[in-house]
Amino acid sequence: LKKRVGGERLVLNFTTDEEMQKAKQVLKNHRLEINSEQKTISFASTKGVAQLRETLELLDGIKIQEAAIRKPTLDDVFLKLTGHGAEVKTASEDDQ
Repeated sequence: LKKRVGGERLVLNFTTDEEMQKAKQVLKNHRLEINSEQKTISFASTKGVAQLRETLELLDGIKIQEAAIRKPTLDDVFLKLTGHGAEVKTASEDDQ
């Protein structure tokens, strides 16, 4: 199932919105997923570590808090198949 969702993704986390916007401009040729709240940019990776290295070189001078290669999770599979995230009920919700 995980293979149906897609392959690896490069995930970059920034300390400021300004740094994230700079990176967004540099990486505009990629199909980016932006999470402004978490200050992350991610995109599909076909070359793994080599692409991460190339990306970090392109972003030289831009402050990156964290960079990672992420494989699809079961949550990603669920989201892809259902169109929404998994909902977790708390014990108090079950009592209502």
